Amino acid sequence: MNQPLIIVDVLKSVVEKMTVVGHSSIYFEAGRAIHIIKRLTEKDLSIGLKDSKYPLVAVFLPIRESFDDGYYCNAVIEKIMIATLTDPMTPVMDRYAVGGTFKSVLYPCYYEFKRQLALHGNVIGSDPDSFKHTKIDNPAVLPAGEGLNDYIDSIEILNLEVTFSQTKTC
Repeated sequence: MNQPLIIVDVLKSVVEKMTVVGHSSIYFEAGRAIHIIKRLTEKDLSIGLKDSKYPLVAVFLPIRESFDDGYYCNAVIEKIMIATLTDPMTPVMDRYAVGGTFKSVLYPCYYEFKRQLALHGNVIGSDPDSFKHTKIDNPAVLPAGEGLNDYIDSIEILNLEVTFSQTKTC
């Protein structure tokens, strides 16, 4: 019997394989918004983990999955946020300039996420640009969430449609 495909595990694996210039790792978190904010807040309490929160790829649950047969799963991932710290006093257009948060961190993470997703053995489709979704650039003006004092710029990926193979591919 095959191990069940758990989409959050696939997405975590995708993020772990991401390589973005200037960042040794990308932090992954999944859950409801309140749980993601709680985990980020907990990292603030640890001297060793505080600086490892960003760049962040956060998958907001739930994920809708539909099954046509025993081999494929069509999923709609309602929200993925790619985020990095920002200075809210920096003008928005400067954040899009060379060296700004969007051009140096967020866009490279966005394209690398799609590239690694297309390369995953359980994902049907090898073209990173073929995944249907809506993308929103979201420059920060307020802290990211209740109890979290981080000002972040982000790219939100909404309603990402992905077809997964249920059989494990090596």
